Amino acid sequence: MRLINLLATFSAVCVLSTFPSLVARADDSVKQGRDVSSIRPHITSKGLSKFVTSIFPLIEQMAKSTDTIPDINGNGSHFDYAVRNVQLVNIAAPNVEVEIGTPQALEPRITGITAELTLEWQYAMDTWPHMPSGSGSARVAISDASAVLVVEPIPGAYKSNKPPMRIREVKIDLSNFDLTIEGAMIAWFYNMLIGLIKDRIKTELTDTLRKMIKNVVNKELSDAWKSIPFVQVIEEVTFNMGMVADPAVVPSHTTSLSVDGSEANDVDIPAYIELYTNGVWESPDPECLAIPRTTLSGGYDCSSGEDLLVHKEKSLSVIIDQYVLETAMCAFHKKKELVTHVKDKHIAPEAAIRLNTESFAQILPPLADMYPMKRDMSLYMSTSKVPTIKMSQAGITIFASIDFDIQVHQDGKYTKQATFNWDAQFMLDVELENTHMNAHAEFKQGVLTLKDAPIGEVDTDKVQYFLDTVLLPHYFKRMTDEILGSGFDLPIPGNFQPVDAMVVTGDGCLAVGTDFMYVPSEPQLKHTHNTHT
Repeated sequence: MRLINLLATFSAVCVLSTFPSLVARADDSVKQGRDVSSIRPHITSKGLSKFVTSIFPLIEQMAKSTDTIPDINGNGSHFDYAVRNVQLVNIAAPNVEVEIGTPQALEPRITGITAELTLEWQYAMDTWPHMPSGSGSARVAISDASAVLVVEPIPGAYKSNKPPMRIREVKIDLSNFDLTIEGAMIAWFYNMLIGLIKDRIKTELTDTLRKMIKNVVNKELSDAWKSIPFVQVIEEVTFNMGMVADPAVVPSHTTSLSVDGSEANDVDIPAYIELYTNGVWESPDPECLAIPRTTLSGGYDCSSGEDLLVHKEKSLSVIIDQYVLETAMCAFHKKKELVTHVKDKHIAPEAAIRLNTESFAQILPPLADMYPMKRDMSLYMSTSKVPTIKMSQAGITIFASIDFDIQVHQDGKYTKQATFNWDAQFMLDVELENTHMNAHAEFKQGVLTLKDAPIGEVDTDKVQYFLDTVLLPHYFKRMTDEILGSGFDLPIPGNFQPVDAMVVTGDGCLAVGTDFMYVPSEPQLKHTHNTHT
């Protein structure tokens, strides 16, 4: 039942193939970007903070698997000494804050970092009998450290479909050290070890963390971006999406907003980053190519839906203009994909009227005389013109003009007995469940008219009765449950798992907002061990 399946599948692909990777870039005008895009993903401070927080365990895992600090060998005051096996055994970051001002000032801050180092030490007089000497271990506790991630926008990166931002620099502040010694040592070596920790070990650790955080975050950004399916193919029809402008910051503002059906009141909307992409279902047909972008032609305003999602503190959201689904309807209609062949096996077993000439003669009496031997029948349904879409606050409505032929199977082929046109309206209910987009179509109303009747006289009212009482309640429901009920795998980066998603519709647009869980990719562990003298 492709017609009802269509909008659900389109909504899934159009909405969720555009979930944003975490990028930011300033643009001179928010309006300029919106005017050339049909799909606009958003990310809030909450989303950026959650992303960085989610990555930190990966940094910890990598740090524990790497020889973080090179060995240190030296000589001082006639003593040979060595500090070896310096290991970062623990690191944690309880607080991540991201304040969206402008991308140039977008600097996620990680505060309250704690870490723990272990090391082994030894020393001995550099001449015989090499006494005094000593060896042991030490533990270094680091507290209240911080890291600042400096974001670097990449103007024009969208032209080559590359991430429009990267981390240019990571500023590390390690100030509080607490040293615990195990083993006896002379005062001179103790003071020297304190100096090494505050100087060389601190410098090495700072440099290691700086590189590690920068590399991990940039790799996660790049991997997420690459995994977005900018091209989708369904039934040989291609959906193509690409960025059309540099991202921009939508500044904080106050707006009148109705929340959960309450009376509209002024609420504060925090700033968020908005990306600009254009998504279109491709068709070479002139009628499809002539479809104007709704943002330019219709002047649709989705601001209330956008503000509601931000006000609901959704980390990620995406706005889809009606234009995207209009191109889908046109492309699939021209490809002759909006068809279905209804046979008797598709009708509920308890239905009184079956799709065979003996039973269907109740509706079309001439069948009894034309086919005295019982013959199988079918209904062949196809759209007679491009279906249209209307998005409003009341929901999503499909308007479809459907021709269906009543056919009889004889001599190895189906012969048309009558053709009807059905002007029908369907309402679509879209919802998210984990990484699947589910949709449920509900018949709203329809008008049946006779177009052609080779069989002779046809009682349209009886056909309408069959359509209303048998085909719609049973076949449509069964097919929508089977086709749509299993859901559609969301084409979003695999590491993003939607949580508490909500879907709202507005005049000419659909808005999806969600929180998320982010599971970092597997680290590429590198074991290194160097010696410094």
